[in-house]
Formats: sequence, structure tokens, C-alpha cells
Amino acid sequence: MKISNVLLILVFMILMTACNNRDKSKKDKEIVGQTPMWDYDCDSISKLKNVNADTLTYAQLIKGINDKYLDQVFLEFVKVSHDTIFVAIKNSTYLTQQMGTCGANQYMISTTFALTELNDIKNVAFDFVAGDHAWPGINNRESYWYMVKHKDRLNHE
Repeated sequence: MKISNVLLILVFMILMTACNNRDKSKKDKEIVGQTPMWDYDCDSISKLKNVNADTLTYAQLIKGINDKYLDQVFLEFVKVSHDTIFVAIKNSTYLTQQMGTCGANQYMISTTFALTELNDIKNVAFDFVAGDHAWPGINNRESYWYMVKHKDRLNHE
């Protein structure tokens, strides 16, 4: 076999490996980028994306939530117990004092709905210092239904 043929095969194999790694990276980013899958626009709650709950992990969801808020609100995983995921926000000033009521509600609602997409998770226990616009506690999807003016836009999936 000629050296040029060997070299060509080697280059082809390197390119195929590089393409496969790029596809995997893109797929991982798509999974992480699926959060928040829900949004609250101060008027209604809507599902932005459908995802397969079997592919989700709390780490992916929390990273996606943190990426959206660019470290202004940093959510940390604490533990899972039964049907509840426990999370903490160590510096909650931006969430509780600077986002306003609508912004804080948007964060709390979209985070609660995103994390309850996880299999077997029904509740989110938030731990942070309370402020004017948000306070800690255990929330679930039902916690926010009273805030929805246009219930026909709420997707219960």
C-alpha cells in the first residue's frame, strides 16, 4: 500500500473522529440548553420545549438555569429526598431585591417547572434569604396556578 493511501486513510479517520466528537458536544449542549423549558411572562405559564424526562438530570437542568441567569442568581443542588429536590441560592439579593416581582416570579416559576420535569420529582425546596420579591420554601406546579390569568395557555404536561 502506498504511503499516500495510508496517509489519506489516516486523515479520513481523524476527520471522522473529530466530527463524532463535535456531534456529541452539540448534543450535550442541546440537552443543557433545554432549560428553562418553561416560562412565566407575568401573565401566563407556557411550556417552551418538550423533552424526554428520561434524558434529564438535575445537573443539566441546574446548569441550564444558571446559564440563563449568568451567575446573577446561582442555583446549587443540595439533595433529593423522595419526590423533592432541595436547592439553595447562597446570594439571593439579585433574585429577592433587584429583579422585581415579575422577574422573581419568572425565575421561581420557570425553575420549579423545569426541575419538576425530572422523573419522580414533584416539589422543589428552595433555601435562600427571603427578600421583598421572593422567599424560600417548598414549591410545586400547583403553587403557582393562582397567578395564571390565562389558564388556557397553561400546559399541564
